[in-house]
Amino acid sequence: MTTAYFDSSALVKRYVNEVGSAWVRRALAHPTEASIYTALLTHAEVLSALQRKVRERQLTQDRATVLAQRVLAHCTWRYHRLLPISLREFRFALAYILLMKRTR
Repeated sequence: MTTAYFDSSALVKRYVNEVGSAWVRRALAHPTEASIYTALLTHAEVLSALQRKVRERQLTQDRATVLAQRVLAHCTWRYHRLLPISLREFRFALAYILLMKRTR
């Protein structure tokens, strides 16, 4: 069984076409054949990256919303093995992302 760690910059490539997207998508295509690790905070960072792409006009808000739902679904389905951070830290990061979304 393969083991891999994906940080936010790698996971963004799963949802948005960038250099390296094809490799990431292949690596994540069969999650039952690999142990995929990521930090719990990574999902919040991916959501933040999607909003940055909206601000930079690389994604529409509607598309970013659809992609954000996929990110959250993968997190909910335990698609990745999450490395812990405190719940307080996670909530702070998520609240900050949502705040930044409203102020832009």
